[in-house]
Amino acid sequence: KEGSVGIRVTGGNQVGIFVTAVQPGSASALQGLVPGDKILKVNDMDMVGVTREEAVLFLLSLQDQIELVVQHKREEYDQVVASGHGDSFYVK
Repeated sequence: KEGSVGIRVTGGNQVGIFVTAVQPGSASALQGLVPGDKILKVNDMDMVGVTREEAVLFLLSLQDQIELVVQHKREEYDQVVASGHGDSFYVK
């Protein structure tokens, strides 16, 4: 990791963490991440039930190599975006 991870995320809490944008030319883009990917794990940390803010702060805190486990869930992502679910809707 050099600087930013190169992604923006949305969601959080009960809906999960989703990639909403990927910076062109970033390590994330080069590894094939695309909007609609659901982040299941970052290194050994499970992303289930975490808030968007917790996920962002965790990604920013990491040094060196980052291992993401993702699953492409474009339909689920589209539903989250359309419904407004995520941190702004669900209180943990």
